[in-house]
Amino acid sequence: MVEQVFEHSEIPFVSKIVESLEVMGTEDMEIFEKTISESSKKLIGTHSDAFHCDEVLACTMLLYTEAFSNSLIVRSRNQEALDKLDIICDVGGIYDAEKLRFDHHQRTFTDVWDAENPKYEGIRLSSAGLIYRHYGKEVITNAVKQIWNTELDEATLEDVYQKMYKKLILEVDAIDNGVSESENMRYTIGSGLASRIGRYNSAWNAPKTSNQHVQFKKAMKLAEEEMLWVLRDITQVKLPAKKVVQDAWNKRHEFHPSGEFIFFDTFAPWKESVFEIEERESKQGEIKFSISQD
Repeated sequence: MVEQVFEHSEIPFVSKIVESLEVMGTEDMEIFEKTISESSKKLIGTHSDAFHCDEVLACTMLLYTEAFSNSLIVRSRNQEALDKLDIICDVGGIYDAEKLRFDHHQRTFTDVWDAENPKYEGIRLSSAGLIYRHYGKEVITNAVKQIWNTELDEATLEDVYQKMYKKLILEVDAIDNGVSESENMRYTIGSGLASRIGRYNSAWNAPKTSNQHVQFKKAMKLAEEEMLWVLRDITQVKLPAKKVVQDAWNKRHEFHPSGEFIFFDTFAPWKESVFEIEERESKQGEIKFSISQD
């Protein structure tokens, strides 16, 4: 793989949020009907009015799938209009993957990421979590191939898929469902992705305008950039580091017979990988010292 040099301030990628990406509403059904009848694009649907991080991210992820890479986004609560769309997220009151309906607001919906893991108890999937559940591996595969010319084997893809949920989607699911980080919050964080996307909505006392769909598109660009930063960190920074750590782990007894030291010929971020390896091999706490050559 060709080594790539990244500027700290940007990811070199071709955004899916291009000028030709149309985000429209159904305020005028005549215009809506005419537009979709003349377009050969797939139709992604979500609700109108104020938007939230989960459906913004869900729509953004769908642009990284083969089926919906060239789509038109429709924001509506008109059921007649929604019935004409190819896929819907965060509206409609139905979760049926076969019918491509991904809403989570119905009272009967209780799905979490992993029902066997108490960490996820009470954090229901939002529309972002639902789209990620069904399309996440394809989104990851396509994004890393298109942007970094990287291909992931099945085991690595599963690892990245799980990490991406923990690092990004879980936060979105929790916030959308009103689950705080802690029962006794000493302070709150107001600069996360959900907060930044929320700023694109008009304030309650702002003059009424017709640019909400434009704002939604701006929010998608922000969600896309955040998604790719997280994916870059996992696949282009942490994965290479994990290999360095695994090699050092395998040789730890050569460095010291106790196996409690881990030595790196060159520095790499090591803590997260060491903890993962220890847990996987049921040797939690075995490493007492980390030494790296600088």
